[in-house]
Amino acid sequence: MGGNAHRRAGLGYCAAMLPGLLMSGGTSTLPGAALLRGRTSAAAGPLRLDTNHFDRAIAKFRTGVALAACIDEELGGVRAMAVSSLTAIAAAPPTLMLGMTAGRTQRLITRSGHFGLSVLAQDQKDYYDDCGRASTSEFAPGFTMRGHVPVLPKCLAWFECRVVRTVSLDEYKLFISEIAACDHDEGAPLVARSRRLG
Repeated sequence: MGGNAHRRAGLGYCAAMLPGLLMSGGTSTLPGAALLRGRTSAAAGPLRLDTNHFDRAIAKFRTGVALAACIDEELGGVRAMAVSSLTAIAAAPPTLMLGMTAGRTQRLITRSGHFGLSVLAQDQKDYYDDCGRASTSEFAPGFTMRGHVPVLPKCLAWFECRVVRTVSLDEYKLFISEIAACDHDEGAPLVARSRRLG
């Protein structure tokens, strides 16, 4: 997968902390170093791992590709960025957790508290190429409004997300969001494995 957007799929390890996060509300800051500080193995001592080696290992995990999008009320148009991780964490109420790297889209979602999430179909790679790279967070063409949020037409699934909890992890943010509306279609998903789309 190109860029950093999917290179940090390991953000999902924060899921173990969700019960407390969901109950407390608001925003938390969890510096990455602090998460590991003090955690030791009796045999190995403090945890130390080469980040490039970790990136290569987690890239073997096959995942779907999704874009988070919101309206840029200041500059106009739609901003979109690929999410770095996506996990369903509750069915009642329907709740998703997704991770995003730093960028304008991340800041807009933090400010507005709602966004659209589009799961890409196999033939929608061009949308990722246009606006999915973490380094660009481009103005995104082709989006349409569903409820109060922009989503991609003909995507495999879409969700209208309302942020109920934000967790900061260095330059990344985890958005825990309740789902106001969603829909899906049949077809094959666009997937990422070893940083390649297919």
